[in-house]
Amino acid sequence: MRTTDLVLWFIAIVALVVASVHDVRDRLIPNTLVLIVLGVAIGTRIGGGVAAAGLSLLATAIVAALAYFLADRDYIGWGDAKMIAATSLLVPPPIVVPLIFDIVIAGGALGCLYVLARICLRQDSGVGRAAEESRPSDSKFGGFVRTEMARIVAHEPMPYGVAILGGVSYCILSVVRTR
Repeated sequence: MRTTDLVLWFIAIVALVVASVHDVRDRLIPNTLVLIVLGVAIGTRIGGGVAAAGLSLLATAIVAALAYFLADRDYIGWGDAKMIAATSLLVPPPIVVPLIFDIVIAGGALGCLYVLARICLRQDSGVGRAAEESRPSDSKFGGFVRTEMARIVAHEPMPYGVAILGGVSYCILSVVRTR
């Protein structure tokens, strides 16, 4: 394991954390952060040689085509599609499928949390009313909580950037542990 890769992966994780915060707050992943992850990913692939870089680009092109297909049909957001494609270049080609699997599993877990929150907020058992009546103070966090509760109840899309961060983090930690 090259130290350079570890540093680059750390930078990518930081960019993904910032992208997740943007996604939670605004439901948008800025293109600048996608480009940072893509630049870092290119840096991780450069050291592998021309053949390995070619295979990595092919794998990323396939992931990008599938992600763009899903985004074009509104199954995922365009920012999510671009970030998933960029992150697929972070790992060697044999690890791309496990990476996508890790992102999907993280997305499923996040989805379960959102469904559970929606059920709790909608039930007449008082949980939803109690959450609404508790109205946290006018702090930024309190405003965030109220906004997110309203988004959940309104069935708005969840911030999949959080799932991308979770899947990429797990995958990278798995790669580091096995080497």
